Amino acid sequence: MSAKLKSDFKCPDCNTTFQVSRDPELEGRFAEMFSGLVLLCDECAQKRQDKEEKEREEARAQDLRRRAYGRSYLPVDAETCTFKNSLADAEALNPEHWAWANGTNRDNIWACGPPGVGKSWLSYCILNRTLNNGYMSMAISGPSLSALGRSYHSERDRVLNMTKHVQALLIDDIDKARWQEDGITLLWEVLDARQRSRKQTIITSNQAPEEFIKALRKTENTTYIPAILDRLNPCHRMVFQGASLRSVK
Repeated sequence: MSAKLKSDFKCPDCNTTFQVSRDPELEGRFAEMFSGLVLLCDECAQKRQDKEEKEREEARAQDLRRRAYGRSYLPVDAETCTFKNSLADAEALNPEHWAWANGTNRDNIWACGPPGVGKSWLSYCILNRTLNNGYMSMAISGPSLSALGRSYHSERDRVLNMTKHVQALLIDDIDKARWQEDGITLLWEVLDARQRSRKQTIITSNQAPEEFIKALRKTENTTYIPAILDRLNPCHRMVFQGASLRSVK
């Protein structure tokens, strides 16, 4: 077997010289094969590959953001909610919750406490991070979800299908709804589907989970009520404290 020949090339990115082996039997085709190609050293080739992959991920995240906000999966004013642009006053009230949410854990969340202390803002930070990571997010208020339980089957099924498949779902102000049997059934279906597919669900409420379930039982008697909290496991509870940060005029 003929010994391999080597040619010197200069990397255009770092100007270092490196060698490329070639087969003597292909000598006549060597110049043709490499004509017009930009050859990089291994280190610079990896850097370019990493940069291109990052650009593809950013483009995908931008497309998801356009779809999420363009289709009203998320309210337009939530687009500024990010961990880099967090509310300093809200973060100072409950720093442990912000630190936990900004970590790697992706358990379900029940965020409860008084109004105006940053529960929803923190939740939208998580949803926007999920978009940036390349996965769809969605938010729906408790009253809207409850009302959908009484909607036509087509609309109900459309929203149910949407909430099943998004990676992160926020049910905001779940305790503000007037829950009736149809709405409770829909809530259970949403949570059950999401638990089966291991998607993250975030719930905000002025009430703790047990208080919410107790309030439901006062108005409705359905077998789905005891199973609602079970469908949220594993669930991380955030108990917010502090006075409202909303300005009173």
